[in-house]
Amino acid sequence: MVSGAERSEALATRGGGAPRNREKTIKMRLTATASLFVLAVSGIIHAQGRGGGAWTTTGGDAQRTGWVRTDPRISKEAIGKAPLQLLWKRQLEKPAGQRALSQPVMLPNIISYKGFKALAFLGGANTVYSLDYDLNRLFWQRSLGTAAGAAAECAAGPVAVSRSTPVAPAAPAGRGGGFGGGRGGGNNVYAVSSTGMVHALNPQTGEDANPPAKFTGGAARIAGAVFIDNVVYGAAVETCGSVASGVYAVDLAENKNTVTSWDAKGARIAGAAGPAFAPDGTVIVATGASAGDTTFANAIVALEARTLKAKDWFTASTPFTSSPIVFSQDGQTRVAAANADGSVYVLDLASLGGSDHKTPLAKSTAAAKAGAFLAGALTTWEGEGSSRWIAVPSRDGIAAFRVPAGNTPVPELVWTSNGVAAPGPPMVLNGVVLAVSNGEPIAGARVERKPSVLYALDAATGKALWNSGNAMTSFVPGVPLSGGDGQVYVVTADGMLYAFGVPLEH
Repeated sequence: MVSGAERSEALATRGGGAPRNREKTIKMRLTATASLFVLAVSGIIHAQGRGGGAWTTTGGDAQRTGWVRTDPRISKEAIGKAPLQLLWKRQLEKPAGQRALSQPVMLPNIISYKGFKALAFLGGANTVYSLDYDLNRLFWQRSLGTAAGAAAECAAGPVAVSRSTPVAPAAPAGRGGGFGGGRGGGNNVYAVSSTGMVHALNPQTGEDANPPAKFTGGAARIAGAVFIDNVVYGAAVETCGSVASGVYAVDLAENKNTVTSWDAKGARIAGAAGPAFAPDGTVIVATGASAGDTTFANAIVALEARTLKAKDWFTASTPFTSSPIVFSQDGQTRVAAANADGSVYVLDLASLGGSDHKTPLAKSTAAAKAGAFLAGALTTWEGEGSSRWIAVPSRDGIAAFRVPAGNTPVPELVWTSNGVAAPGPPMVLNGVVLAVSNGEPIAGARVERKPSVLYALDAATGKALWNSGNAMTSFVPGVPLSGGDGQVYVVTADGMLYAFGVPLEH
């Protein structure tokens, strides 16, 4: 029996290589055709107003900046000409207590079995949802394990969801950071269930791509789950049951499923975004008060990647209220977080607190009354002239600080929003600050909560550009916004997902 390879070789030998040349020609034509197809579809995508990077984890990126650098349809100028509008809304579930939906993460372009799709993924009570955000259609939903008995009280939050996220800030790119998406392998969705297990889900079907891996070893409320370099990281917000507050990691490379953790010694993990990451992989976490051991209370702590061994720390006299953010300025990697004393602290990652672990690089004057900064997350962005800005949610509204260049970058309060009462964590999209009123976390909030309103503000001045009026019928329970691709996503306490933005031309 002559094999196909032998037959081809024989034909090539007898016929002067014509068949082999034909095969090469066919492959070249197919490659060219595929390339032209990709370019054509990419052109259509951009012509329709697609573009901007993908929001892959809480805070949008590993640095938790909450900043979408570019967007083809949302800007100060565009809002002045054509205001944002409610594009669609979808009821996903009826949560109880603090079980809200999670912040959506995006996969702007995937070649699915149903064609090209733009998908959003978010967690609910033991469920992961996938939606086609162009058409407002449920793509799939997947139920994960359920914590029972006393453990159910520990798993008070929604399933934490992330996609693969680069540890270094990505350069602005086209839709989703480039055309393609393949058939789903590199686009898996990583979800941490209420039972403390990590699921790697196929983005097309929601099925487990690999067997679930142990993460915390028990039920816990997880913040800031993120998949970086084959490792899933996340923070257990508070000690509950058998799970201690702290940062957890599981290395999924080659299904090793090696788990490491850093124990916060009873200190509560501050903020809504969990740990942030420096470009070199250093893990940075902020803490609040501790009822017992105060070793890591009221601190910013730097941990080694993967091993989670403590490298350095800064300790304040009062609790931090936000998750940390990371940015580059003056050749330094800097860390910032809001504190209960009403100030914003800026630290140099090379020496977080100096030799005594108590000396910050800079600290703003108290811009709010003690305790007025709301628990949640910050956002940071570059304004005109590469100026560095930080926005903080407070009971008086969004407080925006400019961080000057130099060796003493003391944050200067530039503007405070008017009319945005008790805002949730803000985000910045192409020069526009977006924030919701009545968006503080359920814990510690007022008993009576009015429906939230989404506001768009000029990032340079705080001037109101637009608001959503009475479009939403419930409040946002401290869940940060997310967005991109011309849309902004808001989840409310009644289990509703709202999409605001500029309609896509078809």
